Amino acid sequence: ATLLYTIKFESDSISPMPAVSLLLVTALVSSLSLPLISADNDQYTHTPGICLLQGSCNGDLPCAHEDGIDPITPDDEHRQLLTEACPMYASDTKVCCDKDQLNYFKKQLNIVKAIIGSCEACIWDFKALECGFFCDVNHSKFIQIKETSQEEERVTVHEIRYFITRDAARRIFNACKSVRDSITGGIGIIYVCGEADCSQDTFYLKLGDNPYVKLKVEFVIADESPISYIEPFSDQNVYDCNEKVNGKTCSCDDCEDVMCQVPVTEAPNNLWHYTVPTGVGLSLVWIVLITCLTCRHREKLTSTSTSNYWGVLCYTCILMDYLAQICMSLCLAWGWANAGLRQLHQTSTRPD
Repeated sequence: ATLLYTIKFESDSISPMPAVSLLLVTALVSSLSLPLISADNDQYTHTPGICLLQGSCNGDLPCAHEDGIDPITPDDEHRQLLTEACPMYASDTKVCCDKDQLNYFKKQLNIVKAIIGSCEACIWDFKALECGFFCDVNHSKFIQIKETSQEEERVTVHEIRYFITRDAARRIFNACKSVRDSITGGIGIIYVCGEADCSQDTFYLKLGDNPYVKLKVEFVIADESPISYIEPFSDQNVYDCNEKVNGKTCSCDDCEDVMCQVPVTEAPNNLWHYTVPTGVGLSLVWIVLITCLTCRHREKLTSTSTSNYWGVLCYTCILMDYLAQICMSLCLAWGWANAGLRQLHQTSTRPD
């Protein structure tokens, strides 16, 4: 069954987060001593390779098995579901999650992908944390069952404690903190925090004890556990947002550690592009200037009746001369701008 992981505090009251964020999984306990279930009071078997939880009870809550239950050997259909929903466990020979759990989780992923799916590393980390809880054959090493109810021979789990290392908690948050949702283009984790300034502490604290989700899970963030059989969930299946996952890297819009590549127009790599237009401009100036001088000379030699005609022609030539000079100036500016752009491009692409 898909879970919402929460933090429970002895004295703080945490408001519920929006329903759209019910599947965003992770939590933090920092500098806080939680009452732990001691090894003497824990009635469940914590043996690596044996499943504490398997299957669904009472709807979407997981079933507990006090003495543990053997993991499942996936068939082809089961393995295909693992590939789609929990790819980090697709090659495992044994898993604790059944097909019903995977099908349910796969449906819920559609909501999660709308919020954080634009960053491959973030959605992978989400899957790793969730799938680790109900698919990993060693999940008994990092979970404790806190509250259950029994109906006939089926034990339904209502509350669980999940141990996770500090580094894993940090990396999961960092991979998702800047990811933009595909609906509004805003930061996805704002749906959890309920405010624009969503710090790491605020994000985890606001997960709260949500009334929309039946199963509650307390995260204990610690690198070492005081309980001998507990080994916190680590970050071996977790990626940073600037790492390539499935051949994809998060964009710079979704990850602060990814440098945006500013498109630069490639400048010409030879002088032809600006020397030829400049030469054409100079030629026009000289042609028009010679024409104007010829007009002036003809005006002096001709009679009065035709002098007005040559005068208009000369003034027209003078105007054309000015235009030609403007044209030449533009050609020169264009040429030197391209030369400067080429130099800038070479500087920006020079390796450090």
